[in-house]
Amino acid sequence: MTTSGAATSGTPHPQIVSREERVAERKKLLADEKEMTKHYDRVNAKRRRLPMVKIEKGRRQLIVYHFMFDPDWEKGCPGCTGFVDALGVLSLLNKEDTTRAVISRAPEGLQRMSRSPKWTGEKKTSWPTPD
Repeated sequence: MTTSGAATSGTPHPQIVSREERVAERKKLLADEKEMTKHYDRVNAKRRRLPMVKIEKGRRQLIVYHFMFDPDWEKGCPGCTGFVDALGVLSLLNKEDTTRAVISRAPEGLQRMSRSPKWTGEKKTSWPTPD
């Protein structure tokens, strides 16, 4: 492999090589990428086969939103707070046989936030997530 003086500027650069060397290295990387994709596909298949739980109220569907709220925080994630505040009334979900839940690692924090007038109806549903 040959190198270029391009790295003398202080900014690291990859080596400069012949086209053939570049193609050979790219093929090695492509094989690694394909194996990683296959592994990712296997993990996703396992996730799809995870057992299900019975949904409260016997509804057919469950929409879960994971609200980022650490037990040590006074307030939840600003983006999550804005998202939940903007949802509005979700009572139409009941007619569609759907339950919506907001979950967090800090359900007590969600309970405090649920007292806000912006949090109505089923937005208050929560339970702790496993660590």
